[in-house]
Amino acid sequence: MSRIRSARTYAEKLSSRPQTIDELIAAKSQYNEYSKTINHLNDQIQCAERKNQLLCTVSGNGITTIAAVKTKWEKFNALMESFQLMMNEQLEVGLI
Repeated sequence: MSRIRSARTYAEKLSSRPQTIDELIAAKSQYNEYSKTINHLNDQIQCAERKNQLLCTVSGNGITTIAAVKTKWEKFNALMESFQLMMNEQLEVGLI
């Protein structure tokens, strides 16, 4: 659960647009930190999906929260991509 809370915190931080060079540097640092954990979390989600498929096959029932987690994860990945584009845009135009 702490990783889910962390993802929410990350999403909140990535939702704001840096207004100064210092904010952009801090945002880029946070983005790099988040990027390091994405692959590990993605592997964990894929593992959970495989286990859920096995559970469905064996028992006929799966865990319904897996789909919700997957949806939130996809939204977070889209937010990361959007944030990267926004940062690149701000660097190109000289940060407002």
